[in-house]
Amino acid sequence: MRVFATNSLVPGAVLAKTIYNESGQAFFQQGVAFTPRIIERLKSFDITYVYIEDGREAIVP
Repeated sequence: MRVFATNSLVPGAVLAKTIYNESGQAFFQQGVAFTPRIIERLKSFDITYVYIEDGREAIVP
């Protein structure tokens, strides 16, 4: 998994970590494939980066 700027997302990329809203509810679930509409919604909510699947494991300090 790696961090990816929302402005650089392409349709078909897969979300690696669930995105939550301010109330703690899931906004987009892990595993969802990005579509142009989802990418635009992320931008409209000022979400500037997301974690995407890239076949590597995350390194957690």
